[in-house]
Amino acid sequence: MKNAIDWLQLLANNDPLFLTDKPVGLISVAGGSKVSRRSTPWSSQCGRYGGLALPLVAPISHARRAFDHDGRLREPELQRQLGAVAQAVAAAAERLRDLELFPNRAWLGSLGCECMRGPRMGYTSPVASKEARVRITVVGRGNVEGALARLWERAGHTVTALGRDGGDASDADTVLVAVPSDAIANALNKVRGLNGKVAIDATNPFAGRNENYESLAHEVKAVVGGAVAKAFNLQHSALYDRIDEEPVRASNLFAAEDGARRMAEHLSRDAGFDPIFVGGLEHARALEDAVGLFGAIRRAGGGPHFHRFAKPGNFHSHDHRQGTPRAYWINTFRSVADPLKLAEYVKLAGPVMLRSGGRFLARGRPTRVYEAGVMERTVVIEFDSAEQAIAAYESPDYREALRALGAGAERDIRIIEAAS
Repeated sequence: MKNAIDWLQLLANNDPLFLTDKPVGLISVAGGSKVSRRSTPWSSQCGRYGGLALPLVAPISHARRAFDHDGRLREPELQRQLGAVAQAVAAAAERLRDLELFPNRAWLGSLGCECMRGPRMGYTSPVASKEARVRITVVGRGNVEGALARLWERAGHTVTALGRDGGDASDADTVLVAVPSDAIANALNKVRGLNGKVAIDATNPFAGRNENYESLAHEVKAVVGGAVAKAFNLQHSALYDRIDEEPVRASNLFAAEDGARRMAEHLSRDAGFDPIFVGGLEHARALEDAVGLFGAIRRAGGGPHFHRFAKPGNFHSHDHRQGTPRAYWINTFRSVADPLKLAEYVKLAGPVMLRSGGRFLARGRPTRVYEAGVMERTVVIEFDSAEQAIAAYESPDYREALRALGAGAERDIRIIEAAS
């Protein structure tokens, strides 16, 4: 095993590290009877190269006796043990992949990152990490999709716009539909590769609607076939380029099926909004009908408005220039003992952070470390106040996530306030 680890040393300068976010099964082989059954030394070595060693070790003593001349194992018990390790690795990889954001990509980067990050209001939007980047195909060309595309491209996503002649969306992770309401079917039928895609419907019934469908979003689903979210239809395109001027985030109301909710939340944040979930797709029609109310507000108030919805106690501005300072949850992973337990923690903890008002700013391993710095996976979450961050940690839902983690990872969590 040490020889395998030493070989990995040759690849230590790879970017990313050779084993980054990969589950690793351990097989200990010895020439005699003394063979290690302990995973701890090898787990820490794997961790140096970004790997996630499983706690299960298959020990093989007397290696020359264990294998025949063709390299096959002689003993059924050893075959069973090696099979158990292989199954554990496959199960870990599948569990990690279940946490992915993209339905057609083996995206394992969510480990240690309870969620994706979005821009901070009043600041330049950060560039999304490689794992967080989304390939977006926009069907329709106009003010809405053009302005959103600029925000998403600035956040590091790839946006491809298709016009009236259609095109190919086969490589897309998600599709934004932003066409006149009477052209939905015609526009989508000209696009290849849509089947099963996650779609975000931003249309409004200004040109009427097909009453054979419960909502415009349901009409989109009838063509695309994948999970659909209704989002961005209540935002005024003239304000997208001004969103960074606001001291707090505006809200983006959206309805979504389960398979589209995370994508809608992710892209809402990377466009600069706080996503506000109103329920499943059965509420899409309510969002479409609400455009009349928002239009009345715009006409009576002298122009387009941002809108914000917040729970009691979270409605006031936490502008860092006045009042309560922001706080930062800094989480470093010293070691990972059980990737499956960590995956379960990730699945539970991310939604808790979001519901508690957290905003993910960074995740992953450091680009560079200096002095006593250690190449440890790090997560940085911004909260409006230290009290909000502490309440998130002490909440019953987060305690449930901690119980799922158990001894699966050793972490260092610190909550600090921003400098005044």
